[in-house]
Amino acid sequence: MASLPRVGSEFSIALDFKVDKLGPDFMWFNPPAEFRTRQNGSSGMKVVPYGKTDFWRRTYYKPEIIKDNGHLLHLVVKQEMCIIETSFDLTAFNQFDQAGIMIRMGNEKWMKTGIEFVDGKFRLSCVVTNKWSDWSTQDWHDSKLALRIHKIHDDYVIEYKPRSGSNDQWKFMRITHMESTGHPIQLGLYCCAPTNAGMNVVFDKFVIRPTDGEYSHKAS
Repeated sequence: MASLPRVGSEFSIALDFKVDKLGPDFMWFNPPAEFRTRQNGSSGMKVVPYGKTDFWRRTYYKPEIIKDNGHLLHLVVKQEMCIIETSFDLTAFNQFDQAGIMIRMGNEKWMKTGIEFVDGKFRLSCVVTNKWSDWSTQDWHDSKLALRIHKIHDDYVIEYKPRSGSNDQWKFMRITHMESTGHPIQLGLYCCAPTNAGMNVVFDKFVIRPTDGEYSHKAS
């Protein structure tokens, strides 16, 4: 793995977890029960979360639920425009088992997106929290997914495709906005097991690369 520059500079990283140990710039927000690199023989990272873990804030449930104990492997970045990408395979057993990419600016402002296991089926999922969480889902047919997010200042465009799909298979999922007020953000890979322990996820890669901010999904 190439060394990472200081927060605030332009950088790229392409990590396939062929290393024995992650570099010092990677940090866990709530370390999981277990994680290990080289899961697929020479690459990949397996993460096993604790049970009763989640990221959620206030919306819908009575009594109100506030959970901030999910697992996030992240870098702290101050990159105005970049693309974040991963692919992974989620082994799910329990309601709401989930994994994907998370962007975090504090306990009241964050986004998580990826696959979630809901009512016995895999679904694409995105939760955006600005003090209150919202949740959107759509059909998905598989435990495997490739996912990328275009960060364009404080706007975010989420895309997805099959894990082994070609570049022309990327599909639009959501656009959202979160104010960073110029502060660094936590950006990385997350997983949660809100109901009970038992799930695991294997991430193939973690990529951050610069972008010029252009995106083809235009309103006019």
